[in-house]
Amino acid sequence: MVKDTNKSVKKTAKATVNKEKPVSKVVKNQSEKTTEKAIKTVSKTSKVEISTDKNTIEKAKKVKIETAAKTNKKSSLPRHIKNILISQPEPTGEKSPYTELSKKYKLKFTYIPFLKVESLTLREFRKNKINIADYTAIIFNSKNAIDYFFKICEEMRHKMPQEAKYICSSEAIAYYLQKYIQYRKRKVIYSNGTPQDMQNILKKYQATDNFLLPCSALGIGFLPAFLKQNKFNFTEAIMYRMVPNDDLKSKTLNYDLITFFNPEGVKAFMTIYPEFIDQRIAIGAFGEATQLELKKNGITVHAKAPIDEIKSMVMAIEKLFKDNPDLAEEL
Repeated sequence: MVKDTNKSVKKTAKATVNKEKPVSKVVKNQSEKTTEKAIKTVSKTSKVEISTDKNTIEKAKKVKIETAAKTNKKSSLPRHIKNILISQPEPTGEKSPYTELSKKYKLKFTYIPFLKVESLTLREFRKNKINIADYTAIIFNSKNAIDYFFKICEEMRHKMPQEAKYICSSEAIAYYLQKYIQYRKRKVIYSNGTPQDMQNILKKYQATDNFLLPCSALGIGFLPAFLKQNKFNFTEAIMYRMVPNDDLKSKTLNYDLITFFNPEGVKAFMTIYPEFIDQRIAIGAFGEATQLELKKNGITVHAKAPIDEIKSMVMAIEKLFKDNPDLAEEL
């Protein structure tokens, strides 16, 4: 009789345990659902209102990158590419490098610079106490640098000597010098568009020349760091400033591909669109510094230049279509 009673107690205890297990599972499931719901709620409410305030921009950038990391979302290409935003002034003349590309793939190009350029006044420049005549080689990394260098020279009534060297970061920038000098009669040297080639060229003249580097107030990418590390005799000459193009604020980003050409352009764009996420928008970037700045903002680059035989953004876009033929299909 005692044995039967013990068996009965054990069965009752076992049944009680079995009944508690489902309850535990229900509680656990409810807890998980509540947590998931909370995460979704936080995700929805984590948007930051667009503003040019620095703190707001930094918070928006942090939220965007952290959200992407948590959800493990990868940037994806659009289904097709038809509308392309080039963040530079529209090329003049019929020989635009984008004309042939437009005809080949039936593309529509829109040209809106992300930055506006403002010249320093002569009075502002003179505060830096730079005497242009002291320098035997001028380094040009952009057409803006050429324009504002010769503008300052004109205002100072300084005529560049014929023996001066002009070292340019690309062939296109070197040819732009024809606007101000007799190209064939001057010493113009240019790289193939890559930082490594530019560095090799500069090293050839390191022992003989004193270098001037015209630039904006925001700097000029990798060059100053390279020149400092290798102990060149050089001076950065701030001759113009870059400011965000406020015209962008009124634009809707209805583009399949957006291109960037310098780190300052990326910063200006993110100032105006701090919540930008590149899903279903292809991104093009010219230069390692530009690509790095996009990466810092959690943006994937799909069309890169210069890399190997890809020397220009036009070539980078062409390669993107060749690697992804479906992008060129009719809508």
